Amino acid sequence: MRNTNTRSKTLKRRINKSKNIFHAYSEIQWKYVDLLESNDDVVEIRFNVKLAGYELGDNYTSNFVCVKSDGQLMNREWPQLFDYAITLSK
Repeated sequence: MRNTNTRSKTLKRRINKSKNIFHAYSEIQWKYVDLLESNDDVVEIRFNVKLAGYELGDNYTSNFVCVKSDGQLMNREWPQLFDYAITLSK
């Protein structure tokens, strides 16, 4: 989850499993999308999805929302991405 009012370095690139340009706000997010792209169970990746009605305000977004091949939604947020970063550093 990210506050949309935060100003930070932004990296952009095209993702095959998405209709939109991917905007990454950290290196972890940039690398994690490669993992999602290589996952055959994931058919579509949505990123920076607005969290409407969130208790701290409407200016927050989800990191990744993925549509799986069976139609289920999979959500990935910072704690999961942080675990992935720790795995990368080992």
